[in-house]
Amino acid sequence: MDRPEDRNDELRPLGLTLADAKVIGRKLAEARERKKISVADISKRVRIREHFVLAIEQGDWGSLPPGLNGRGLVRICARELGVEIPELDPSAHLTATNARFERAEQATAEQNLRA
Repeated sequence: MDRPEDRNDELRPLGLTLADAKVIGRKLAEARERKKISVADISKRVRIREHFVLAIEQGDWGSLPPGLNGRGLVRICARELGVEIPELDPSAHLTATNARFERAEQATAEQNLRA
């Protein structure tokens, strides 16, 4: 059975898909490694707990604080490493959120028509 948490196209807590989170996490990990910065060092520099830095790099964004706080942790790490992440632009998040609500409204309207 297909569970939502297993689907790569399913939106995650921070408004991105699991696949996007993994790609972004990999970009951040590669940038950190290229600069020869340890997880402990980046954690100290940006004042984010090491387990959050690891969760970001592994694409395990469900382990981060929800909403804007979690997105902020990812943006802080990206800024420190000099990595641009257009997917975390606030307008991109609003676009994804609006699309999700529009799909839900459409599904509700279709159900009401069938009833």
